[in-house]
Amino acid sequence: MSDHLMLLPYSPLQHMTLLLLVASVARDGMHWTSPNNKENEVSCETLNGASRDFAVAVPRVVARVLGDPRAAQHIEDLISSGTIRLFLDPDHLARRCELIERQWRDETLLAGFVRAQASLPMIRRFFRTATRSRVTQLRRQLGVMAPAKPRGLTGAELDAMLETWRDCSSIPDARERYLAIHDHYDGRYTLATIFSALDAGPEQRASDCPSSTISKEPCDV
Repeated sequence: MSDHLMLLPYSPLQHMTLLLLVASVARDGMHWTSPNNKENEVSCETLNGASRDFAVAVPRVVARVLGDPRAAQHIEDLISSGTIRLFLDPDHLARRCELIERQWRDETLLAGFVRAQASLPMIRRFFRTATRSRVTQLRRQLGVMAPAKPRGLTGAELDAMLETWRDCSSIPDARERYLAIHDHYDGRYTLATIFSALDAGPEQRASDCPSSTISKEPCDV
């Protein structure tokens, strides 16, 4: 938890919180269930990790008063006396929002890959959590067919595509770079074909690289 918590003096929030506490006492008796707020590192790997809740004992006098219907008459008094104070952890909130924003971006890019007819192996390369059923569902929602077998390119077509790939080198995210290549060709090639051509790796013929006549090293794609 951050060392710099912000007090939220908004009384309607306090009022609602106190009513929820009253309801929980009426429902659960002498214990409140509190979420375990121990911080985990915010990453895609811990996204699905579950934290265990723990029970907090309610003092008997609190249970008696909040469990009594007459407690509703004393809500404002309990709030004004400072018994309910709500705090905001801006650092933790920012980290969680960053994670959510990354999730939104991944979802947008995944939809772009499906729309551009990426193959399942390509999708799995760049979206580790994407399942076959999720991809099938997206294809159905977007009205996109699964790609056919990648088309074989001529030497000239492959040279032109590699040059376009290099022209997009300023795009740091390889997923966005592949989509930029697809957009450059205005859908002439599916992402499955583009990926198959550019992912050839060290087995590419030497003439695919402008410098290969000297170095004989495979080009970086």
